[in-house]
Amino acid sequence: ALDIAKKIYGPENYHTVACTENLALLLNFVGRYEEAEPLFRWLVSLDEKFVGPTHIGICNSLSHLASNLQGLEKFEEAEGLFRRVLSIR
Repeated sequence: ALDIAKKIYGPENYHTVACTENLALLLNFVGRYEEAEPLFRWLVSLDEKFVGPTHIGICNSLSHLASNLQGLEKFEEAEGLFRRVLSIR
C-alpha cells in the first residue's frame, strides 16, 4: 500500500504519510524496531517541516519515535523526545 501511495500521490501526500505511519506502528508493535525507526524519523521531519518543531501537531510523531527508541534501548534519546512532548503540551 505504501509503494502504491508513493507512486499515485507522491511522498508527502496525506495518504502516503498515513500509510507510512501505519507501517511504522505495525513494525514497532511486532518488535521490528530497526525497520520502524527511519519511518518514524521521516514522519517527525515532515511534521517539523509543515507544522513546526513546537506545534502541538508534532506530539504524536515524537511520542511514536520515542517509544520506538525505547525498544531499541536508546533511552537517553527517547527521554529527550518525551520531555520535548511534555514541554509542547
